[in-house]
Amino acid sequence: MKIAVIGIGAMGSFYAAKLSKHNDVIAFEHLDSKIEAVNRDGINLIEDGETNNYRFKVFKDGTYKEVVDVVLVLVKATQTQEALKANLDIIGENTIILTLQNGLGNVKDISKFVDPSNIVVGSSRVNVTNEDINTVKVSGNGLTYIGSVTNDMKDVLTLKVVFDKAGFECETTNDIKTLVWDKLIMNSVLNPLCAIFKCKIKVLYENKYIYDIVQALVEEDVCVAKANGIDLKEEDILNEIRALAYNIGNSYASMYYDVKNSRITEIDKLNGAIVLDAYKNKIQTPYNTFLLNAIKGMEKLY
Repeated sequence: MKIAVIGIGAMGSFYAAKLSKHNDVIAFEHLDSKIEAVNRDGINLIEDGETNNYRFKVFKDGTYKEVVDVVLVLVKATQTQEALKANLDIIGENTIILTLQNGLGNVKDISKFVDPSNIVVGSSRVNVTNEDINTVKVSGNGLTYIGSVTNDMKDVLTLKVVFDKAGFECETTNDIKTLVWDKLIMNSVLNPLCAIFKCKIKVLYENKYIYDIVQALVEEDVCVAKANGIDLKEEDILNEIRALAYNIGNSYASMYYDVKNSRITEIDKLNGAIVLDAYKNKIQTPYNTFLLNAIKGMEKLY
């Protein structure tokens, strides 16, 4: 299949590299230095202690005009509309759009450009970090879940075949909304706390005082999720966090790197989305509000 990956940060590089083994993969990026490095040297993927090099062509946003079969959207959620608008020429009537992004609102943003029936929503449990400009390391492998926003599973099943062949652990789901909220909650806890405390993921569980904040955040988040008809349990979320602390605890959350490198974060699509939804449902979220303001304040100091 002809597959385009929009955004080749750590996650985009990981998916583009693995998919390039059995598909015709191209990628889109706005940074000239990244485009140059990957086109020259490929992507080095460190996985299970081994390093493999993968080659695919990277283009500047908006410079490729041929329609592709599948588009993976892996830019930051705040950049979705801008990235899609720049690359509309690659999207045809039957092109499948898969979002594996963090946060809420991605489907709404993508639906401004394509029919919702063409959108597949995914949730990745993989942890990938940048080692250098064209080297990424998988510090925690896990499932990639995919589902449809319109309950039409045809495109979902097509993508599962593609992902299985590429060596991903992929599962389909009929309850993508719950999965999206579960991922939202995890990211709204891990990302801003790692960024603010400048700590590894395991610290959020090991440090009693920080873990108290984790518990309070999860309580708020689950309350907001239930107001949206999503039945999540606090203990299940906390167990997921404990498992992450055990399995990939020595890794940092992506927002830690954003703040460290003075980049704008996805906080508006994470805790910002929770605070906005809570306001609409008359729910108090003081911990989420503080994290939102703290990260936004840090961004203003860059």
